[in-house]
Parts: sequence; structure tokens; C-alpha cells
Amino acid sequence: MLNHGVPSIIVSRRLGHSKVSTTLDIYGHLIPEMQNEAAELIDDLIFPIEVELHTNCTRKDKSSNKYPHHWNKKGPTEK
Repeated sequence: MLNHGVPSIIVSRRLGHSKVSTTLDIYGHLIPEMQNEAAELIDDLIFPIEVELHTNCTRKDKSSNKYPHHWNKKGPTEK
């Protein structure tokens, strides 16, 4: 039921568990796909615009694959 989108409170009641936590403790490991979906949803809500970061966490100019002219490999420099 959990894998088919039935809310955990409903599953818990149908199974006769007094607490939702009991249901999730027993069956939570069976729903890893829901964990991935939740993580992607949170990511989309927090970061709605895709940002590419260079390996040293500095922004790269995507069009030329080079650093913007006022940046060097250590990061932004004063113009």
C-alpha cells in the first residue's frame, strides 16, 4: 500500500497499528523509492534553478567552459 501512494496513517490504521511510527518502523525499508522522490522534491523546491558548480565550488561560464574574465582559479578577483 505504501508503494502505491496510500498515506502511511491509512496503512497504519488498516494494519491495526496504534501508531504510524510502528508501521514505518516495520515497513519503512520497503519504500526507498519514496525517499528518492522526496529528496528530489525538496531539491526542486530549494534549488528551482539548476546551477553548475566547478569542482572547487566556483561558478563556471557554461558557454565557453572558462572562468568569467574577472575570476581566476582561486575565485573572484577585484576588477
